[in-house]
Amino acid sequence: MPLVLITGCSSGFGFEAALTFAREGHTVAAAVRRPERAEQLRQQASLEGLAIHIRQLDTTRPDDFPGFLAQLEQELGPLDILVNNAGIHKRGALEDLPEADIRAVMETNFFGPLLLTRAALPRMRERRNGVIIMMSSLSGIAGLAGDVIYSASKFALEGATEALSYECRRFGIRFALVECGSYATGLQGGEPDDDYPRHSPYRPLIQSQQAQATAARGQAPHPRQVGELLPAIAGAHNGPLRWQADALAKHVMQTLWRADNEARDQFLRQASAIDWWLDGREAPLDNDAP
Repeated sequence: MPLVLITGCSSGFGFEAALTFAREGHTVAAAVRRPERAEQLRQQASLEGLAIHIRQLDTTRPDDFPGFLAQLEQELGPLDILVNNAGIHKRGALEDLPEADIRAVMETNFFGPLLLTRAALPRMRERRNGVIIMMSSLSGIAGLAGDVIYSASKFALEGATEALSYECRRFGIRFALVECGSYATGLQGGEPDDDYPRHSPYRPLIQSQQAQATAARGQAPHPRQVGELLPAIAGAHNGPLRWQADALAKHVMQTLWRADNEARDQFLRQASAIDWWLDGREAPLDNDAP
């Protein structure tokens, strides 16, 4: 059975992808940073008799990657598919974000996937076979206020993956970027952050953006939609580099892809309901949103 390694499997896309790949006949190595958070996945795999093997891996510790992959292949066989899914989100204006938070987001969302990919490439190159899927986001194609560091991490991931797709194609290694809208994954947190610096000039902006995210969360699709898409992406031998996972992602990509600078600016201002901020006005009330 083909072996797939998926990072960030304790919840969200990783949890759903692990189950879907296993149901379709793959052997799954489900990597989690804290094994105790994988109990639900472990129970479901046992209930369905699925070939899911929970493995501990901190994707911010790249020195561990070569040994981890060597042991994984010794136990389960050659790695066929790598899904770089683990990620974190930190909302905030750049002035207000501690350096530690900035580095944590970049380490998890960019350096982790990139360096785990680097560790996996020699094995895939020698076999001239492999698929590497990077979980991106609409934040990887459109930067919005209050989302600066998450956008930076996903923009960087998009650029690196595009370059890698050309570097490695001759060795039979395929890459895919999965661009997702908002899903009910818990990644972006819950209620507006009352702990945000009270004297920050950006506080109204960040609280407004967080409130929008919280309001939209009730209508967000289930991450199962993305989890069920990933095996199809892995099996699409002549598929595109970029995959939009949902109607919103397709709409945003199609709009921005053909937009000039003015049209892009107008679209992003409208999408983020941010004109009040740009015009120097007070934050709108819920029933008075622009």
